[in-house]
Order: sequence, then structure tokens, then C-alpha cells
Amino acid sequence: MRLIGATGLAAILVAGVPPLLSAKPISLSAEQVANLSLQTQSAEPVNMAPLGSFPGTLTPTLQGRQMAAAPFAGLVQSVRVVEGDQVRAGQVLATLYSPEAVRISGDLGQSEVAYRSALASARRTRTLADEGILPVARAEEVEAQAAALGVQVRMNRQLLGGGAGGAFTLRAPISGRVSRVDLKPGEGVDAMSGGIVIDSSDALWAEVRLSASKASSVKVGDLVAIDNVETRGKVIAVGRAVDPKTRTVLLRAEIAGLADRFPGELVNVTLFARVKEPTVALPRDAISRNGDTSQVFIAEGNRYTARAVEVVGYDGGKAYVTGLSGKDVVVTSGVSQLKALSERQG
Repeated sequence: MRLIGATGLAAILVAGVPPLLSAKPISLSAEQVANLSLQTQSAEPVNMAPLGSFPGTLTPTLQGRQMAAAPFAGLVQSVRVVEGDQVRAGQVLATLYSPEAVRISGDLGQSEVAYRSALASARRTRTLADEGILPVARAEEVEAQAAALGVQVRMNRQLLGGGAGGAFTLRAPISGRVSRVDLKPGEGVDAMSGGIVIDSSDALWAEVRLSASKASSVKVGDLVAIDNVETRGKVIAVGRAVDPKTRTVLLRAEIAGLADRFPGELVNVTLFARVKEPTVALPRDAISRNGDTSQVFIAEGNRYTARAVEVVGYDGGKAYVTGLSGKDVVVTSGVSQLKALSERQG
């Protein structure tokens, strides 16, 4: 076998082809392959690879969140939901009592009477205008007055939420899951200050703080993953300012399908960035160690050869490495047995 000198080895490294770790390939018969339970898989070329894993915090998305707040100050009589409940739009969430609601209730009664009278007058005026007895402008004026009273009636009904006699109800503005309840029976509440928060989506934001050098490698649209969640999210914002205290940049990603996770929860966030050199993904079990070097075994027919690779990162059961191409077939099962044979042969 021809030996590679120092000059030849340097040329190989410059060309970007990792050196083979075994002096010669291991040749195995079909029976030996079966006895060793060897399995192989083609390396998968990728254009994104893990940049690293970082601690992050889940926070609610602002776009899918709404609050049902008391329109005026009052006393909480009852609360009908708790955190985590699924609610539909228009569902009663709480009942409150307020002297202001008494006044609104009285105004509603008066405006309803005035509205019915105005509607009747508008119909009569329109009939007379159609017959040419009254000007059309007069009919339009009366109809506008009736419409204004109708708006007032609807506003008062909305404020009371279906309540009467000083009581008013808070109703869900959207369908979704209750994420926070700031009301307690027997306690007072100021106008528009406390209420019930509803999230319409099971998506959450993951917020991570990165060094400026790491943040510069991440772009909006890059993929992210969190532990024990199959769904991938996407980076939606990368801060442009460095926090003066932590010297970090805020990154925010949105991840769907997190109905069983909670805002404020600490998670491990894996960020993916576009690769700068050819990179492949393969099963993590295909990687073994040879001293300080990571290696895989390349299968070519019945011949198996160890090859050094550079591990870029891990994501679950996948390893992302450089030093291979999509044409390479790697051993994914029986690696430890091959390694032992390679060491004895070497």
C-alpha cells in the first residue's frame, strides 16, 4: 500500500477531504454483516444546521391575546372560569355589580323606548315622502335620528353584557384559552383595570438572549426547536440593540402547537442557521470517537472505512456534520463492533 507523506496529507486537508482513520478498509462477508447487525443510511445534505442550544423563556404571543375588562368600576359577584379553560366568543366569564351599571340600565330603558318611537316615525315619514307629501330630505333626517338612537341602545346593551338592575357581565371577546384571571369574588375592580385574559392560539413565543456575535448569524425565518416538541418554530425578530447590562441581544421565535406548555416556562431552545460549508445530517448513533476526533464508518459495498468528521451540532437523534457528501453511505447500527475491528486491524 502506498503511504501518504506529509506533503500529500497537507494537500488532502487543503482540498477539504478528511483523512481516513484506518490504514485500510475492513472487508466483511454478508454473513459477518448480518452477525454484526450492521445497518446503513445515506447522509442527508442540509442547508441549515444547529447553531447551538440556549436557555429561553416561553411568553404569550401579543397578536392572539385579548382581555375582557370591566367597562366601569364595580364589585365582583362571581367568576365562572379559571386559568386553562377553553371558552367561546360571547361566553359569560364573570358577573359584577356597579352603581354605574344602574344608571346605564336606566338609560338603556329610556333609549329603547325612544328608539322604537323613532323607528315608527321614520317609517311614517318615509311613506309620506314616497307619496310626495313630504320632502325626501325630511325622511332621511328622521331615519338618521332613529339610527343614532339605535347605536346608543346597542352600546348600552354591550356595556351591561346582558345584565340588569346594576349587574353586568363580562363576556369573552374571542374564542380561546383563559390564560389569566385577575378577578376574585367580593373584591372591587377599577374601570378597565382588571379582567380576564384569553389567548386565541396555542402558539407561544420563545425569547432567547444571545451574544452579539451569535445573533449576527441568525436571520428572521430561521428554524428553532425546543425540547420534547416535534413542531419547529421560526425566528420572527432579532433585536438590533445590545442590552447594556447583559451585553446580549434579544431574539424572539414563534412556535405553534404548545397547548400543553405555559407562559413563563423555561425551555432549552435550539437555533438553526444557514450552513456556510457542505453539511449533512445523519443519525446520532453513527458518530463514534477516535481519541479527540469524531468519526463515522463509510460503507462501499462490503468494505467499511473510518472517516473523520466535524460535528456542527445535534438536534434530538440527529447529528449535523461536515466532511461528508450526500453520496456517502454511513453505518448507523453496529458502529461499536466496527470500531473494535478497526482498532484491532490498525
